[in-house]
Amino acid sequence: MSFISTFLVLLSLISSTEIAVTDDPPQTLEADVVIYDATPAGISAAIAVRRAGLSVLLISPHPHIGGLTTSGLGATDVGAGTTVGGIGREFYRALRDHYNEDSHWTREARTDFRGRGHVEGDALAWTFEPHVAEAVLEQMLEDAGVLVVRGVGLDRNAALMTRSIPWQVLALRLKDGRTVRGRIFIDASYEGDLLPISSVPFTLGREANSEHDETLDGVQLKRARHHQFNTPVSARVDPDDPASGLLPGIVAGPHPEDGSADDGIQAYCFRMCLTDDPDNQLPWKKPADYDPGRYELLLRTFDAGASHVPWNIVRMPNRKSDVNNNGAVSTDFIGGNHGYIGASDEDRQQIIAQHLQWQQGLIWTLANHSRVPENVRKETHRWQRAADEFTDNDGWPWRIYVREGRRMISPVVMNENHVRGKLDVDDPIGLASYGMDSHHVHRREVDGFVRNEGDVQVSVPSPWPISYRSITPPPRTCSNLLVPVAISATHIAFGSARMEPVFFVLGESAGIAAAIAIEEQIPVQDIEYSLLRHRLLAAGQQLSWRAAIVTDPEGIDPDSLDGLVIDELDAVLKGDWNISTSVEGFVGPCYHHSTERSFARYLLEQVPVGKWKLRLRSSRHENRCPRVAIQVSSLKTSGPYTWKIIDQRTDGDEGNWHVVSEFTVVEPCDVMVQMYRISAQGHMIADAIQLLPVRDGGE
Repeated sequence: MSFISTFLVLLSLISSTEIAVTDDPPQTLEADVVIYDATPAGISAAIAVRRAGLSVLLISPHPHIGGLTTSGLGATDVGAGTTVGGIGREFYRALRDHYNEDSHWTREARTDFRGRGHVEGDALAWTFEPHVAEAVLEQMLEDAGVLVVRGVGLDRNAALMTRSIPWQVLALRLKDGRTVRGRIFIDASYEGDLLPISSVPFTLGREANSEHDETLDGVQLKRARHHQFNTPVSARVDPDDPASGLLPGIVAGPHPEDGSADDGIQAYCFRMCLTDDPDNQLPWKKPADYDPGRYELLLRTFDAGASHVPWNIVRMPNRKSDVNNNGAVSTDFIGGNHGYIGASDEDRQQIIAQHLQWQQGLIWTLANHSRVPENVRKETHRWQRAADEFTDNDGWPWRIYVREGRRMISPVVMNENHVRGKLDVDDPIGLASYGMDSHHVHRREVDGFVRNEGDVQVSVPSPWPISYRSITPPPRTCSNLLVPVAISATHIAFGSARMEPVFFVLGESAGIAAAIAIEEQIPVQDIEYSLLRHRLLAAGQQLSWRAAIVTDPEGIDPDSLDGLVIDELDAVLKGDWNISTSVEGFVGPCYHHSTERSFARYLLEQVPVGKWKLRLRSSRHENRCPRVAIQVSSLKTSGPYTWKIIDQRTDGDEGNWHVVSEFTVVEPCDVMVQMYRISAQGHMIADAIQLLPVRDGGE
């Protein structure tokens, strides 16, 4: 039995490193470093502190640790996996080790798995079951000797601080009456709950574009094309009666200008873990307070011709899936989270309950309502809650997906210009690589119809560095607080940084910084970056994109391949492209993917006389584009040598290589290879091209 299997058996027991709420607790707890919330950032920070030889106390307001990583988000939004180093990489490698054992594939063979990864030779696992992730993280905490306080929240109205400038937090108070003292405090919560009680400045909502010379921040109505109503849907209770009022959840005009600031928060949801295995399913239940009228907008989308289940199924091992929002009316409870961040604990629980009611009612409607097409009802019944996940919560995730909360305001505010590579930082502590991603914020009435507002999905040109100063409060404020989740960033820059692997990275960097501040007996703002950088690199953190490529490559080395190979990093990519390493088998450090009308252009310089074969690399996956055109042209002649349409969902002619064409060059010339989509479906993949000589009698 592996250590994970053993830990799953022992998970319900209280370990020697856990302080249980049911104990007769001391009135005061104390550690060198106190960390609030056992998110990935909190866990990696705690382990880093222990590895530095200091004491640490990890306060988890929830009985279960792991944040969203163990609460349903098992399809990791990673971007370029090579940017994830240190403790985060240890976690994803441990998951890979778990699934390398055939005995852990209990409901399907690994060879039958249709999702991302889990092929022979993979170093990391980016898709995983929630209970396995929890077991791995529990074991990592146990191995490091981290003390955990579980299931007790923070008294958000009280903190003991010095009266000096700058000031220090001396102690926090828990809701069970205990006091927690520390020398350094780390706020690892998604909400940023230590910011207000530490008197650290923060913001909430969306900045105006003008504030940081951005283009994607603030209100976004015109740009919001995704998860939108594809056909006109009336916003009124009675579509034929303008006086009937608006359906629930729709904001009446006039609306603020695009790019202007507001206090709206992108929508939350629960990331359900479903299965299509009938032997491991919990049937959908009709909510006790079910009101079909709440889902009139959903039903009107079907009246207008929608024919698919409005969710995104991402497969995970053992016939399970991570389910995310997808469509105009889906699992996101748009507008339902406004007020959540500043609410009391009791009011927060009411808002969470409202989100659960929304999502349960949504699923019941999809599975049973007569206005829902039969194929949609059937598919909704095919996927139901996994009976072996969240077993103490009726199969529903423990935590709501808080995509965004408070964001600290520091002298360095990471913004769109940092993400696009127009601004650089000289004190990086980690890299982000996911696209700038915001879910919708409001539903708005426009000319009598409903429009969702706020969604932004824009690619990043390459991984970008996050400044140490974005996790430290401003000078002359709190001198012993680090904030690796609610970082100093604009709404749209945070949309790229807010991914769980990045939180692992930033949490570890915060833990290492905390140890240095204690050793040197200095404020966190005064740490010498050269020392911090040395410690981060020693821990395996990746601080530059090129260094990540060299030190921990995941793809095939182009130099190991025959012929002339041009990676997409050396091609011209136009349009919206995102970086990824999720599906293995790519050439170089990553591949790029696009769902827009983008194109890629590769230049083969001075191809010699002779006959040549051109191949395109593309690892198959069901979410790929079915019709991608490849055109091969000489820059000396008019018209193409040849062109071909390929289906990137399938294997190529030669493994992961699609043979594009064979052509003859009669005099040396530059050859241009262009790729563009002729189907709107799926992700178009740009990876390497390879030019091979064709000799008489074969290659």
